[in-house]
Amino acid sequence: MDPITAVLGIGLPVLLALVTAGTGIGFAMTSSEAVGFLVAKACFAAAAFDVFAFAVYWVVVTRQQTPWNIGIPTILAVIAVPTLVLSLQWLGNREIQLSTWLYPGKEPTPDLPFKADVPKDALRVILGSNLAWTTKMPQVILMMAGDKMIEIDRSPAKNQLVVSTLKIFDDRNNIIARVDAQDGFWVENSTRKKRPDPSTLVVYDHSDVEVLRMIFLNPTTLSLTGTFRHAGILRPVVVTQDYLDVAGGVRMSKSIMGPAGRSMLNVGR
Repeated sequence: MDPITAVLGIGLPVLLALVTAGTGIGFAMTSSEAVGFLVAKACFAAAAFDVFAFAVYWVVVTRQQTPWNIGIPTILAVIAVPTLVLSLQWLGNREIQLSTWLYPGKEPTPDLPFKADVPKDALRVILGSNLAWTTKMPQVILMMAGDKMIEIDRSPAKNQLVVSTLKIFDDRNNIIARVDAQDGFWVENSTRKKRPDPSTLVVYDHSDVEVLRMIFLNPTTLSLTGTFRHAGILRPVVVTQDYLDVAGGVRMSKSIMGPAGRSMLNVGR
């Protein structure tokens, strides 16, 4: 094989594949937004296409004799196709872990002990055994002492929910989890979060106690439980599967909170 064929047919494709794959990994490791992951996926696809183009070049241009004209492309295909599939799976899992988007599940809306006249296009939010709903987005779910603690919005495609604001404090009044437009999704070092599936977001505090669980059960229903604190309010807002305790003063269960106004829950106004 002459030097030009070696450079054009082997060296250049290998270099391009390494550069595009490396760029994809870079975007995957540093991005928390959908656009970054889309670029990463495109880079992985480009790397796989580069390998395919090299295989075509090897067969058509270099005119290698049997078995090299068949063996090399076959080996490349056996390597490239599974690598691309596994890379895209890894990228999809990482995107879910870092994303602030909630994808609708297929769970039924829980049976409530009352009938609620809710518009078909409304988003139902289950707070313990209580129901609130809204037809407006973005929507503040929880406001404490005038600060937005949890706010959600619809994605441009209208199928997903976006957690646009999130502030979770622990029992020492230290912020341990936050979502905002500047930093994306941040958690403190002693805190862990889980995305067991694309519909669910869970946060634990420094004692490994669950302080937030959001589940987008289906396209019309969001379930929320957790313990929410604010330095300006003496006792936390606690939402369990059975009740809603508003800052230690009012315990609500099996009630309709109606259509949301400025916020579904507004504590310490």
